[in-house]
Amino acid sequence: MNARAEALADAALNGDRDYLVANPKGVPLDILPLDTDPTFHAAEVKRAVLKAENARRNADKIKELEDQLNLRAIELAEERRQKDLEGIDEKPNGVPLEVLDPHSDPQFAEMVEKRRELEKDPSQAAALAALVDSMNQRAQSLAKNMVESDRGYLDKDPEGVSLEVLPLDTDETFKKLESKRAVLKAQDPPKEQGGYQGFGNPVERPGTRIGPQSKEGRYGWSKQQAPRRSGGSSEAARGRPVCRLR
Repeated sequence: MNARAEALADAALNGDRDYLVANPKGVPLDILPLDTDPTFHAAEVKRAVLKAENARRNADKIKELEDQLNLRAIELAEERRQKDLEGIDEKPNGVPLEVLDPHSDPQFAEMVEKRRELEKDPSQAAALAALVDSMNQRAQSLAKNMVESDRGYLDKDPEGVSLEVLPLDTDETFKKLESKRAVLKAQDPPKEQGGYQGFGNPVERPGTRIGPQSKEGRYGWSKQQAPRRSGGSSEAARGRPVCRLR
């Protein structure tokens, strides 16, 4: 009898969830552990009791609980998304996954759906491992494109050397600065504007150091190395790269 009563109660709860957002964070409700999560279940039962007592009189309390339940569903959806990313490099090409948001990429999202299905079948361990590897490669590609597709701020020919011949994709100093700039832009462009507007200068400096390697290292002097020129630029005398003086 008790088991039957519990089954009926669960069915009643499950059938009264129209107030929930259908796909919190893009995750379908039917794959979330709403029936087994203690926090969600307790609030859901309390809501059901308030509705049964007097739905109209308890309308405000019910609405408050529904908001809490939606927030909990979002938390569970985020936990599911994190599980989707297990085995994926946390910072592909220096870009944190939370900034990259690979779930928003259609190709990656398709692989996520396939992963969720494979995880249900233990016999698919090999296929799952291969899929995770493909997801990792896709995340790397997305991060690389995110960083490298936004280089309009760079001087096209630093010191007469075309950007195309510079090792921008492999120079560690440049890559770190470029990744940091991409992260600042993605996190909150208006708020972080001061953090990367003018960030072009530090990023350009490695580029100008890379360029002169083909031109006898004439630029990027240290303060001690800077030649003193009578009547010349006071900037050069202070050891500031001439490439900045335009």
